[in-house]
Amino acid sequence: MTKKPAEVTTPPPVRLETTSPGCYRLVGQLTFATVPSLVDALNGGAHPGRRVEVDLSGITLSDSAGTALLVEWVKQTRLQGLKLTYLNTPGQIQAIAKVTGLETFLSIN
Repeated sequence: MTKKPAEVTTPPPVRLETTSPGCYRLVGQLTFATVPSLVDALNGGAHPGRRVEVDLSGITLSDSAGTALLVEWVKQTRLQGLKLTYLNTPGQIQAIAKVTGLETFLSIN
């Protein structure tokens, strides 16, 4: 009897949509499998008024890798002299931010 090879599953898609200059909406799942594709997603965009807003209402699932991504984006935007604000932060991310003491650093609401 031969064993079937394990199925390779593709992580659910995640995408960053531009809603207007400097404003984005993140849609999908933020997990260890999907986050690497987004690390540099905010670099090089037009940011009028030196502000960036990311709407997180489209996030359907997030683990600690998702929170790590949000921390990385804050660091990147600060290096560019930009102010980053997260909007409509899902409860999963709020809980991780609270436990880790990152609520203020992430400027989540």
